[in-house]
Amino acid sequence: MSGTSKTKGKGRSSIGKNRDEMKKADHDWADNPRWKGISRNYSVSDVRRLQGNVIIADTDREARELAEKHIMISYRKEYAGGWRHPFIDASIATDLDALMKDRFLIGGPDQVVRALKPFVSEYGMTHLICRVFFPGMPHRHIMRELELIAKEVRPAFA
Repeated sequence: MSGTSKTKGKGRSSIGKNRDEMKKADHDWADNPRWKGISRNYSVSDVRRLQGNVIIADTDREARELAEKHIMISYRKEYAGGWRHPFIDASIATDLDALMKDRFLIGGPDQVVRALKPFVSEYGMTHLICRVFFPGMPHRHIMRELELIAKEVRPAFA
């Protein structure tokens, strides 16, 4: 079953259903009078890509180790282990590199800046809302993440 759940009675994957919902929202943005006069150079699915998790450390290697310890253990257990998520296909829930493409910013400051640049240049992103805490992560590391974002990532976009 390629890792996707089936919706009741319809035989459609939850991922396919979610894509349909995002297309409907794209059409709503285009057709609903509420949005008249508001122009966007991005779609609903682009907005979904902007929501994610950040693990930033002094080095790429340290960030990956933290991701393995604090994110991937949950993804492997939950999303690849039977729990279904509308945006996460179980077939990629065990692959950190695949998840980093659309969901995670993981690395040292230079890597995180490189990963963010397309969002700034392609979509005009001016704000970043992200999660930097994961179960079991030491408080001192969370504080270091905030420091790295403030001192090394944010200035790259000033």
